[in-house]
Amino acid sequence: MTAKSRKPLDEPIGSESWASARLWLAYTLFFGFMPVWLGMLAGFGFSFQRPINWGDFLIHGEFLIYSASLVAASTRLISKDVATGRPFLHRAWFSLISSAIIIPSAAIYAIIKALSFLQPPTGVKHSFIVWFSIGMLLSGIVFSFVVFLLDHHRSITPINVEAEAKREQQELEHEFDNLGEGTGDGG
Repeated sequence: MTAKSRKPLDEPIGSESWASARLWLAYTLFFGFMPVWLGMLAGFGFSFQRPINWGDFLIHGEFLIYSASLVAASTRLISKDVATGRPFLHRAWFSLISSAIIIPSAAIYAIIKALSFLQPPTGVKHSFIVWFSIGMLLSGIVFSFVVFLLDHHRSITPINVEAEAKREQQELEHEFDNLGEGTGDGG
């Protein structure tokens, strides 16, 4: 088969893939963010000298770790081949986008951590950390959802080998019939 003949998304994504992706997202958000929401519940249940707020759960780069981890796990889905023979849709672009989320998330987290070891500890502007962390986390969630959706679709949708072979045969016959045309030899 030619590279041109393998269309990763030659039919619409079905309701089974959408349902599976939504379920994956629900499990991921529920269990993946359990430390955050349990921490918030614990904060409401215990008496502290100052009130706990959401900022306490992300000013040290926690959401950056979540973002990098979530997207890193998705890269396996992008890179693997499936039994249906369908390649991952725009694999190179998705790999590039995953790097554009993982690398800055990991780098900013490392910088925040390194600055905390200085004597005296040097902080990064909390507003920058908050907005950057939230942006990277939302990007990571959307990216991972799309990757899971596309991977599920290609995993359950086999290529119609008979139709593919017939289309390729017709393409070859057409090329054979037009052999010699446009070569400029006048014959």
